[in-house]
Amino acid sequence: MIFCLILVACGGSDGSLAGMDQAKSNLKSFSYEMHFIPDDGEFTITKYWFKGNKARIIYVGAILGADGKYYDEVSYHDYEIGETVYYTSDDPEGTAILFRDENKAEMPENFQNTHYVEGHAIIGAEKIDGFQCQIVRSGDNPNALIWLSVKNGFPIKITVDYPDGGGRVQEYKNINFNKVKDADVTVPKDLNPVDVTGYMGQILPPDGDAI
Repeated sequence: MIFCLILVACGGSDGSLAGMDQAKSNLKSFSYEMHFIPDDGEFTITKYWFKGNKARIIYVGAILGADGKYYDEVSYHDYEIGETVYYTSDDPEGTAILFRDENKAEMPENFQNTHYVEGHAIIGAEKIDGFQCQIVRSGDNPNALIWLSVKNGFPIKITVDYPDGGGRVQEYKNINFNKVKDADVTVPKDLNPVDVTGYMGQILPPDGDAI
């Protein structure tokens, strides 16, 4: 018991679901890449930076340009004031647009507001990419397994088997904790986005699987 208390006090967890859930709430910022690997679809990479009420998200190679090349879609989100800026990497100044959401769209789900406690069960352990993990069977989907870092409750890998066959794998790479700077989640000063709020309607958060 004493050892468990020391781990929690130092920002780690005792390896229980409740302990891992508590440990992740101590993080001030985090960044990672999500590698989405479906059985019957296209492999994609999405990069995330979160700090406070701000986020930057890059959908790698999501936009097909007029030159036949693929470019990144970049978005900055300030959920406290309800502003989002989008642009594509081939022409940031020419494509930058700004939305203002009077209802202040909620932050996309990330690992800090996704809880793996009630209804979930630890069924094993494994070390992945240097992270000691508990393997957790999801209480929301019995066909889903989640590898959670014992130290801070971060998901390192998720697998989902579809009832009709096939499935998907989500792997989390280049993970960094408490290293995100303000500049990482702040719209560049030389970017002058066109405000299209009145033309495009209410802004919604980007789609994506909760982790």
